Amino acid sequence: MLYFKLEYQYSIAQKATFWEKITNKLLTHLVKLLTHLVPKANPTLEENLDYVKEWYIEYDDVEEYTNREVGVAENGMVVFKAPFEENWGYWCDNDMTMDDYRNLNIHAISKEAFEKLWNEEIQLPFGTESNSSK
Repeated sequence: MLYFKLEYQYSIAQKATFWEKITNKLLTHLVKLLTHLVPKANPTLEENLDYVKEWYIEYDDVEEYTNREVGVAENGMVVFKAPFEENWGYWCDNDMTMDDYRNLNIHAISKEAFEKLWNEEIQLPFGTESNSSK
């Protein structure tokens, strides 16, 4: 297994043109409709993705897939991890290769550092209570 971290913002705030705003509203309504028809990949943790500042990844370099992931907010709290309960994950649900990850400016970490975060309880973005108990 390989262990590394990367900074990655799930949603990027940017100024949208008038047509982009209209398109985004239409897409938002379409996504809401599809959400009722197609199950979410991360039903209990989807909202926490916007707060992830750093990702910690466990990558199986023999079978070449992302095994586990932990998302940490700016305040240092674990706000996302997967696979966890019915949440498939953000990175685990993609076919990322090590070359793909290397293009994202990764930094090696120890297995112990990853396991420490993995064993922490998932928090709501502001650390008020556990989201994992929902």
